[in-house]
Amino acid sequence: MSEVIVLNGSYFFPPHIMQVLCNAKHHLTTDKIMSSTASDTPGVTPQSQIITSGRGSRTGGSLAGHSVRSRRKHTPYMKSATSRRLAGVKPQDDQEEPPDFEGLLKKTWRLYKMTPMYNFSYDNRTLRRHSAVLSAFVEAESLKGAVVSEGEVAGKAVISVYRGLRTNESDSEAIQILVKSKPSTGQGEAKVAVTAVLFGAGVNEDIQRRLPSSFTWLPLMMVKGPVGITSSVQSWLQSNFDCHITPMEFTSTDLSWMVAMWAGVETDIGHKPVELLYRVPQVEGLSSITYTINAGDCKALWDSVHTEERDEFTVEEVEVFTKALESHFYAHFNIFLGHMHLSRAGTGIGLVSMDGKVKLFQNDHVLRMLSHFTQLATEQLDLR
Repeated sequence: MSEVIVLNGSYFFPPHIMQVLCNAKHHLTTDKIMSSTASDTPGVTPQSQIITSGRGSRTGGSLAGHSVRSRRKHTPYMKSATSRRLAGVKPQDDQEEPPDFEGLLKKTWRLYKMTPMYNFSYDNRTLRRHSAVLSAFVEAESLKGAVVSEGEVAGKAVISVYRGLRTNESDSEAIQILVKSKPSTGQGEAKVAVTAVLFGAGVNEDIQRRLPSSFTWLPLMMVKGPVGITSSVQSWLQSNFDCHITPMEFTSTDLSWMVAMWAGVETDIGHKPVELLYRVPQVEGLSSITYTINAGDCKALWDSVHTEERDEFTVEEVEVFTKALESHFYAHFNIFLGHMHLSRAGTGIGLVSMDGKVKLFQNDHVLRMLSHFTQLATEQLDLR
């Protein structure tokens, strides 16, 4: 583990980490660019740019004088977990070829967490019956005003097993729910309006063993579709299987862990940069800062922080990694990102925001991300 020296609240990094920081190439992209010169912002070269978003952004000035403070004490690091697993996750299902998650990739999904479902059955006949009942329900809700899209109403629903998301023997099979829409005139082809995948990738085996056999636990639901019909599907699930569904949200702490763990993951999509979006509290005219870091530089920093022999990432390593990025930013712009809220984090394998919206980029790393989301949902539901 790399040593970090703390003196009067300041962080001093070992020479090999400082070298990585000195060589790091970073840039910020913006809705509005605040011009900064060496003369008006200490420590910032004429080529540096501050990216800002928000109304009334000032130009030609320095942000160094702004006091950026949150209303409550903000701690960007996990306290409940001291380490998390890094190693890739393999599917439990025996398949000659790796599972194809193409239908899940490069789409924006909304995550919801779920309590166990009562008396849910995987029997094909039962699934067909549930599909018919859900079809009638969403069509009725659509006629009452649950919006699909203009000139369309919800039609047939299909509930089926989604293969490939189990990572251990105790995981329940994932379920896919498709709701199709059709023109209100009755003419024209139906199309998929809502896609929902209920899953539990790497569910805690001790919790599964404690559940009565009449309960099926799929802790997460991943949904893409209009809010109105999505809410109707959730209402139907809750009333029919006595479960409770609530939006999944992430803290800045959760996002810091994800960046620190996944910045070093090798991908096959080239050099997609790491992108961090910070929300700025109490600064007039400035609402957010986007911090973009070259993927190669981030990987070099990650390698210098993490001990390669271990397949876990520790809270100490998260702190070192995050503080290194924050210190590098502060050295150039005199802005301390630790006083802000990390609200969105993107790496080579995926994009995650605080409001529970996610985007998966890599087929080989879908299970890695979904397993981590499952672990966080378990912690939030407090079923441990």
